[in-house]
Amino acid sequence: TIQEIENHLFSPEVQESIQSLFQSRVVYEGSIHTFPSFRYTFDGFWKNWKRMLTTGISTKKNNNNNNNEKILLFGGDDNYHNATIQFTKLIPQTPIQIAGFEYGLANMAAFLSQVMVDGIYDDTCDELNAQISPSSATEVASLSNACGQYGLSYQDMTCPNNEKEMECPISDRMTITSTQSSGDTPMRCGPQGTFPD
Repeated sequence: TIQEIENHLFSPEVQESIQSLFQSRVVYEGSIHTFPSFRYTFDGFWKNWKRMLTTGISTKKNNNNNNNEKILLFGGDDNYHNATIQFTKLIPQTPIQIAGFEYGLANMAAFLSQVMVDGIYDDTCDELNAQISPSSATEVASLSNACGQYGLSYQDMTCPNNEKEMECPISDRMTITSTQSSGDTPMRCGPQGTFPD
């Protein structure tokens, strides 16, 4: 049950290992120093994980029974499912049975590993400023990356028709400034003329 999982995860011997996952890092005088993340905690993760597992997130759509549809992330069930696995192209696909809860655990592990790379490691939840300007003599990421990279324009992004209820309305006065902790100039995006420097 979820309560049994919770009791196990919050036991002192397991907590010591779990807390090491939520360590951020900063480079200072050429050395890497770690510290507990200010933005991400296991308590916060677990609270939201349980919510997404049991309550789900409303899609604001009604199904045929007039019930509000929900997305259950990290969810699994107590049934076994048939699947196939292939380790390399040289080995043929092997049929396996996998428990529903294992799907949920695999989703959780994949989510945590992505969060480690994109958020916890630098204690940030910002867009990664990654696209290098091709016209630059040195490798410099453009300030305009804050509003879109690799051909994307973030303000023009929309959801597909079957997910329109998740789409946010566009505000032509919206501004945003990153909170990144890597020491670079924070990325900022807003209407033209908002950031003259």
